Amino acid sequence: MPVLAIAKDFNMFVLFVVSLLTLSFVCNSAIETTPHVTVNINNNLNSTNSNQNSNRSEITTIEIDTATRRFKTFLETDVPQHCAQLRSHFLQYKYHLCGIALASAYGILCYHLHRATQFIKYKTVWSVWHQELTMQELLACDLEKLTQELLIAIQMRYSNENNPTDFILPLVEFSAAIQKELDTLNFYECIYRQCKKYYLIKIVLIRTQPLEQLPEYIERTTYIQTLFKNWAAHHNLACQMQCHQPQSITQKIRGFLGI
Repeated sequence: MPVLAIAKDFNMFVLFVVSLLTLSFVCNSAIETTPHVTVNINNNLNSTNSNQNSNRSEITTIEIDTATRRFKTFLETDVPQHCAQLRSHFLQYKYHLCGIALASAYGILCYHLHRATQFIKYKTVWSVWHQELTMQELLACDLEKLTQELLIAIQMRYSNENNPTDFILPLVEFSAAIQKELDTLNFYECIYRQCKKYYLIKIVLIRTQPLEQLPEYIERTTYIQTLFKNWAAHHNLACQMQCHQPQSITQKIRGFLGI
């Protein structure tokens, strides 16, 4: 009996070992075959993507060719047809179109001349500064005194409400404003001069006598701008010289203490 029991246990052990070996072989076989399946799938995906890309490139090429043919057809047929139609319409209504163009030009001319007469009446333009003085009297005034009056007028007109002690911002705004005013006066003077040259003043239904003073307004504005530029140049030079000038010990102590 013990011998039979040992033999039976040995047979069970052998069967167990065989089963383990069989299971290990099956798993190894499955693991070895898995990469081949993955490669096949990737190859299929790559081939599908390449086919899609080739189809898209073919569609894009067809669309470009179609657009090129349409544009070429438009240039060869549609453009000449439209030009011919416009030419026929212009010839048919040429007198009407010429009348409209002349009326529009006349209206624009009257508008600009009216704006010019209104512009020189403004009390805020710098060309009327010290209007009580003639140009000769203005030139005869003392430059230093006139420059100080100009700076005070600039600070009063362009004062910064948020920072009343700001000295630079009014100067910047004045520089831009007087340059814009000078460009406007030159523009109106050019229009008025051309109208006089071609005798268009006689057909304009606007009182243009005040425009005779446009050269004087331009001269006054230029002189005021020159005063400001001269002061700015001397002011900048003085500031630069003061910055590079060596200070004494007393001045350094006062600057350090804020005196």
